[in-house]
Amino acid sequence: MNLMPFGKRLIIEKQMERKGETFIPGGKIVMPSQVKNDPPAIGVIVAIGSKVEEQVDKGDQVLYSRYAGQPVGDTECLILYEEDILGKILED
Repeated sequence: MNLMPFGKRLIIEKQMERKGETFIPGGKIVMPSQVKNDPPAIGVIVAIGSKVEEQVDKGDQVLYSRYAGQPVGDTECLILYEEDILGKILED
């Protein structure tokens, strides 16, 4: 993808989802369907704007607000504000 986000925006690639739960292939996080509220979504950062703080890097897995962001064309990518990132998934 040849797209660079401006300012405090990031582009993330959404991870696979299954009915009623969020699933990361090869990962360790599965959120069961019994969660009453919509769980946060999980994605991988593919591009970072120039004013984003250095807490995240390209390739990091992050949790983001479920309904945040705008789709980027016909891809599984979203462009969203830095504030919509809820946390970074750390490796063991």
